[in-house]
Amino acid sequence: MYMLSLPGDGVLERQRELAAALPVSGRKPLTFLAPHETAADAFAPDALARLRAIKRERDPGNVFRSNFPVTGTPA
Repeated sequence: MYMLSLPGDGVLERQRELAAALPVSGRKPLTFLAPHETAADAFAPDALARLRAIKRERDPGNVFRSNFPVTGTPA
């Protein structure tokens, strides 16, 4: 579609309309967090509480961890 030039015939306008209609939570995806941000910046409080409960139950040894731990403390 964009190989040789910008799309015409209202395509850009329609793309803007579609983008404007998307729901926005105000939160970043976990993979886009900056080093100083935490999982709390990516998840709503109730979702983060559920993730933390699952983490405590299923991974008490902290085998599975990432750059943004859901436990609230660095691994």
